[in-house]
This record gives sequence, C-alpha cells and structure tokens, in this order.
Amino acid sequence: MTSRAAKATLVIYPGEGRNGLGQVVGHIYVNDGPEKFDVAGGPPTSTPIADVGGHTATRTPPGRYVLDRAEHHRTQGWPNSVAPWGARIREVAEIVQFELNGRWVDASGPNGRVTGALMIFFTRSGRPISPGSASRRARQMFYDDAGALMARWTRNDFGKWSWNMKSKGRRTAFYIHTTPQDEAAGDRNFELQQSHGCLHIRPKDRDIMVRKGYLAAGIEVIVKPYTQRWHR
Repeated sequence: MTSRAAKATLVIYPGEGRNGLGQVVGHIYVNDGPEKFDVAGGPPTSTPIADVGGHTATRTPPGRYVLDRAEHHRTQGWPNSVAPWGARIREVAEIVQFELNGRWVDASGPNGRVTGALMIFFTRSGRPISPGSASRRARQMFYDDAGALMARWTRNDFGKWSWNMKSKGRRTAFYIHTTPQDEAAGDRNFELQQSHGCLHIRPKDRDIMVRKGYLAAGIEVIVKPYTQRWHR
C-alpha cells in the first residue's frame, strides 16, 4: 500500500446528522475544511451498549490520535477477523486452512484458530458450544453462498485495509476501516452503519483518501464530541 505524501489533519465530527436508518453519523473534514467524507462512528450514548461475544458498542471517544500504518487487521475477538483480508484458503482432510505470513494455519478442526475464536465468542454470548460444533461452524464460514470453498478471505470485519488510531504513542481499540458489506457494495450508494466505536468509511472514499495521502501512518486525527458541528 502506497500513497502520495501529503500533510493533512483529519477532523471528525461524528454526530452531525442521521442517515436513512435513523443512525447518528457525521463527516471527516480534511484540514478542518471544506473537503469532507462521510463517516459513521459508534452510537452517541455515553453508556456502552452490551453486544454479543462480550463486546460493547460505545461512542468514538473525542480526542487527538495519530494513524498507524495500513494493515489487514486480525483479532481473535471476532471470529470473522481471525484470518486477514485476502488470505488464500485451502482445505486439507476436511480442515480449512488460511495462509498467514507464508505458512498455512488451521482455521477449523480441533486446533483451528477460528474454532477457538468461535468457542470464546459463544461463551461470552452466554451460549457455550462444543469444540465439534465450533469446528463445523468454522469450516462452513469459508464456503460461499453457492457452497464452494472461497479462494480468498473477504469477510474480515475490518475490511480490506484498516488504520489504528494511536493515542499518546499507543495503539487503541479504535480503527478507521470499512466492512465486508461495504466492500461488497463497491461504488453503489449505501448507508454507512454505526460501529462499536471505530470509524466506518466507504471503500470508494478510502481509495480517494489513500491516493491523496489522507490515510497514512503519522496522519493526525482529531475526533470532536458528538454535540459539535462543523462550521467555517
């Protein structure tokens, strides 16, 4: 991933209005002004909303951040995000594997990483499942709607690329990213949906921002309170 060098500050007003779904959304303003892109942060409530898998949805915290490098984010906290976006997939002896850093890793099966992530996810949701059930679910995740094994993984929850929003030099739980549903929409118009606290953008906007150097390591991000609106 490369981008043209540019000095930019992204100023985000996450609570400027509502989309067609009735969800609070806002805009990213480049250098605080007038160039902007749509964005959807977390819900505006100050009290975290409990969700499945032990997760909570919370408003994107106001403050100053600095973007980390572009990455194919991976986490055991979300089963769909165990395998990186674009990873090659194969199946050996009915165990699905994904390629990671040049080697093949079990996704399903008794030692599968997705198997383990599913067991944790369901336990935290108050609905524990057996290792066998988790393995079967993990295997099925890698098959498309037509029943064919996917060649590459395109269902990571953080989309094709993501940028961590670092605070005081440390990585946080918050990213700028798309979603698999957004990626599948391509250039079609669609409503951005609220996140668990990250900042959702459209794939076409991401590509523009990367090309202009607005999404790159070292770019400053200022998140404003939900009560504030942009004005010049």
